[in-house]
Amino acid sequence: MSIMYVCQEEEKELSRQEAPGACLKCGGNVEAVDCANKWRTIRDTMDNSERLYVDVRDLSEAILLLYENPKSKWRYICSKYLLRTKEFIAKMASFFPGYSYPKTFTEKTGHTLLISKKLLKLGWSYRPLEETIVDTIKNYEELGLLAKGKPFPSIITF
Repeated sequence: MSIMYVCQEEEKELSRQEAPGACLKCGGNVEAVDCANKWRTIRDTMDNSERLYVDVRDLSEAILLLYENPKSKWRYICSKYLLRTKEFIAKMASFFPGYSYPKTFTEKTGHTLLISKKLLKLGWSYRPLEETIVDTIKNYEELGLLAKGKPFPSIITF
């Protein structure tokens, strides 16, 4: 089993560091990769494309479920929510109106046809998207990574 994130064309790899320990399933090395993304600073205009969202806690539970289940094999898609960028930002703004959000969106066509049916069959469950958004923003505020009145998303990537 492997989980891989590949920097997209708008991104560049900043650093790569080997993590302590080994993969629990295969014993291989684990690396952390930091990618610079053009969305790290606020933009007036954003692409209104479809994106998949998953809570990192749900992802962690999915990884454990797959590790502990001998029936798991091949690839699994771990994402329950498919939203356009504009819809996602509207949800965030409804919960946290004190931030500056992009106002203009460029329409992008195409559909993402990925589903998590295989994970759901193994017993995976997921949190409501609203819970994920609220918990994430509150956590970032507590850590001092976000402050009211500052451009948003200053550190959250889309």
